Amino acid sequence: MNKMAAGKYLLSAFLLLGLLLAANIRGQNAPGAPGTLPTWTPGSKEAVGTATSAHSHVWFTLEGGILTEVYYPRLDTADVRTLEFAVSDGKKIWIDSRDLLHSIERINENALTFRQTSRDPEGHFALTKTYITDPQRDTLLIDVTFSGAPSDSLYVLYDPALKNSGYGDTGFSQDQALIAQKEDVATALISSAGFAQMSSGYCGRK
Repeated sequence: MNKMAAGKYLLSAFLLLGLLLAANIRGQNAPGAPGTLPTWTPGSKEAVGTATSAHSHVWFTLEGGILTEVYYPRLDTADVRTLEFAVSDGKKIWIDSRDLLHSIERINENALTFRQTSRDPEGHFALTKTYITDPQRDTLLIDVTFSGAPSDSLYVLYDPALKNSGYGDTGFSQDQALIAQKEDVATALISSAGFAQMSSGYCGRK
């Protein structure tokens, strides 16, 4: 799982998937091996999205307030398990899928474009995520708005699972992107606001 500090109020996250032309793996030994056993998310999806263009080969699902599987290059090949957010005020941590109240809406009747809203039960902050697939590229775009106290920190928790399996992925940071690679397929998570910190490690370990 990859964890990174993000901009506090507005950011756009870009999840790119594609075939590798050349490998560029840096030697990093992630802490916390072996991590938790990989699993998939529940089948009770609330939304399924893709582009209207054949140029894009990306599909995604939403469930429980978060982004669940992302598929590439076919609908039967999952490459991402989850992408969700966490919020900390320095004393407490809220995990999006576990601790927040969720709602979802389709915001365009002519496109598979969805917005998820997550709120702290006590009303201290809110997080909105709008998802759309780039019609010209193998990219999922997520527009994120966070409203909270200036002292709050927002984190992205990214769990890739390339080629239908959570085993054998190689994760590393490069040029302000979090990259996961397996054989000839890779993903890159990029933020328009940049990340204050980035790290890669085993799922379920600090």
